[in-house]
Amino acid sequence: MHLRTKRTSSSEGDHSGPEGLTSILSESSLSKGTTADVETLSVVSVNASTKPTIPGRSFEPTKLIKSPSTITSGLPPELWTPIISTPSVFPPSYFLQVSKNLLKNPNLTSSHLFRAEIFYDSQNDASFNSSAQLAEDLSDFIQHMKAAYRPLVVPGGFPGYKLSWTVVRKLIPRNPQLDKPLVQTCHLFTSSDTKSVQESDGAKSNKLKGVDHTFTEERNLIVYLPHATSPDDIPWYHPPVRALATLYIWSPDSASPSPPGNLSFYYNLFPGTELTNRMERTALNMLKIIHKHGHGQQEGYTKRVHHDVVVPQKRFQDTYTYLKGKYAKVLIRDWVEQTPATKHVFEDLGIAAFLIELWSEMYGDSEGLKDKQRRKELETGLNDSIKADAQKKFPGFVDIGCGNGLLVYVLLKEGWSGWGFDARKRRTWDTFPMDVQEKLKEMLLVPEILQSSQHAVPSVDGQVEVPNTRSLNTEPPFHNGIFPTGTFIVSNHADELTPWTPLLASLSHSPFIAIPCCSH
Repeated sequence: MHLRTKRTSSSEGDHSGPEGLTSILSESSLSKGTTADVETLSVVSVNASTKPTIPGRSFEPTKLIKSPSTITSGLPPELWTPIISTPSVFPPSYFLQVSKNLLKNPNLTSSHLFRAEIFYDSQNDASFNSSAQLAEDLSDFIQHMKAAYRPLVVPGGFPGYKLSWTVVRKLIPRNPQLDKPLVQTCHLFTSSDTKSVQESDGAKSNKLKGVDHTFTEERNLIVYLPHATSPDDIPWYHPPVRALATLYIWSPDSASPSPPGNLSFYYNLFPGTELTNRMERTALNMLKIIHKHGHGQQEGYTKRVHHDVVVPQKRFQDTYTYLKGKYAKVLIRDWVEQTPATKHVFEDLGIAAFLIELWSEMYGDSEGLKDKQRRKELETGLNDSIKADAQKKFPGFVDIGCGNGLLVYVLLKEGWSGWGFDARKRRTWDTFPMDVQEKLKEMLLVPEILQSSQHAVPSVDGQVEVPNTRSLNTEPPFHNGIFPTGTFIVSNHADELTPWTPLLASLSHSPFIAIPCCSH
């Protein structure tokens, strides 16, 4: 929920992932400002001089802490502190659509979160009782849930509001060595009220002259309750509060010059705690993102790029986190190249995580193992069984243009057989154990069709002939690009070899993955 300021850690700077494969996370654009930054803020269009701005379309937040608020929230003022608000013009349906998306993807509001795991969603529960006063009465399923995952309730609710849905989620941090997960209950409360407007004759427009009018005001209140009893129980990425809330009021009064929508943010503080500048910036960031995405939906935004269509997000992120915890610290510490250690280490760990999950899916008998175990094993145990089965059937990989050899090292250590070669030996190779060094070879790849003559020398895997157009004593030797049938070809930032990768795979009847270093 909150944007983390800089923290000293060996894992900081971990912003890279397998390019073109899956998104790990990106940095938030929120700047680290001061309290004065949120005192009076507005976003001015670059083309403001030529294009008139519609009131409420720009993000124009107003600080509510020191100024009296005219917003009728319905929240008990002795418990809830209004922080910030902004006018808007998108209908309530877009606010709800954006809020549901943020529930599932908290990484959109914090670069220090991977995802959210949904434990309960009342929208999929026919037994949901919105009038329940106790958690166990919310649903027939509650009694079967672990105590830590059961939804929290708001005793007595909020006057004038009705509970519409409840979601329990767990926020998964990207670095579990720094932060722990947090379970959170999220409630949507709704309210609808008919407003009558009576204007004096002098104030009425010609259109409304002599006619009083009515409109329906809608209020949508989303309350987030962390499962914590004190600020010390809350991870750093989440505000240290008992609860927080976003409220969207929609008042489509045709006679009012004000924008019809108003978006506001609230905190329910722990006793004895005070509002901090960091918490204000969190509120500002949350409101800014909701406002931006709400207007994007109103203007017909459609997602053009769909991520995680090859490997499920959860499996990739879990494996990436595991690899990062196991290898990152040592690899960064022992880095001997001139290139940035963190960039290459985290990038290759991300690619390794993707390949491990891809190969587990390709070569593991997941359905057979599920039937055999009859779903009695925990998910982790089942995934381990699928991975072990895949490794038995795996035909091996070859990393052409393997560079520093880091990807080969990690894959070998994780039990996947294979080797790699490059035109030039890297200093990093000598830092690896001997069993890994033996799988890293200095040789050139010249496709067979380009070679004028062929002299064979044994290949590193013992199965393939390595043709050499030079004398047998000349280094480095040539490889003709023909691999054992089925060998998985990895072309990771292989530069000139990238366009050759599909052709090499076709010649060897092999699957492949090509990760270009740039668009051309």
